[in-house]
Amino acid sequence: MLAMRGSSAVLSNPLSREEKLEILKQKLLEKNRLPWVEGGCFPSNPRQDPNNPDHMVDINTHKIGHTDWCFCGNCIPLPTGRESICCMEISKIQPHLKGKTCITQHPYFSYLCENKDFAKIHQNMMYGLRCKIPKEKDKNRALRKAAYQAFSVWIHGALRKKGERPIPACTVHRVRIAFPGPDYSPCCKDYPAEQMIFC
Repeated sequence: MLAMRGSSAVLSNPLSREEKLEILKQKLLEKNRLPWVEGGCFPSNPRQDPNNPDHMVDINTHKIGHTDWCFCGNCIPLPTGRESICCMEISKIQPHLKGKTCITQHPYFSYLCENKDFAKIHQNMMYGLRCKIPKEKDKNRALRKAAYQAFSVWIHGALRKKGERPIPACTVHRVRIAFPGPDYSPCCKDYPAEQMIFC
């Protein structure tokens, strides 16, 4: 309640701390409210659209364990449905095919994905910026990673956050042959190539 003394108003009942904070909060909200955003930027926590599946959910599980889905004839069976994709199924690869039946037949492919010297240069650029040089036992894994990064930049553009940047099974197969695992086997225990780009 306000009481008047001369020219100034005095509160007869002082506000509690919580009431003062609430008034201050309302003033700040009103001051910073954008006219085109009703209810603030995030009136509630953002929710995932139930009609839009998570991009990391395994899809195409019916493709696991065989290559009946392969159109190019060069794919290998991989452990997840997300990895089990043929180059002929990826729309961003189509402009690079120009009469070829597989992206591995493109002249750039062997240079970007199977050339050890190029992979080492790419690896040194990437590791020099943000990582340690890999140990001897991990060098071929690092070269596989460099090859997947080079392929991804060639096909999908600049490396950005994780997302839809599929690397076909035929590419994985050729990269694993070029830079085999520790037992010199092309059957490596790697993360999916799409994820190796960023790990």
